[in-house]
Amino acid sequence: MNRQVQGSVFIGNASELDPLETHLVETQAGRFCVRRWRDEWIVHSAVCPHMLGPLNEAELDKHGNITCPWHGYRFDVSTGQNIDAKCNDLMQAPRLIERDGKLYLD
Repeated sequence: MNRQVQGSVFIGNASELDPLETHLVETQAGRFCVRRWRDEWIVHSAVCPHMLGPLNEAELDKHGNITCPWHGYRFDVSTGQNIDAKCNDLMQAPRLIERDGKLYLD
């Protein structure tokens, strides 16, 4: 379970999080995925804007894009942009911060 720390949401110790898994984080702003991509932790919306599909179930492709498992809409996780311009872009993700080996969403 995530907890609030000085306005931030604590995700976990970076060394203890499985880099091969997608970590689902609930915040007051929404649901987000924290995962490893090219040797760094990234964050993106866990919800497709089309029909609220589960982007936490989507795999990153070699270009850093995800595809919604429900209807195939594709998104660039670094910008949140819908690649095919067929639906809205992803909700803006909070900033991911690493402090003293701990990960937070700010």
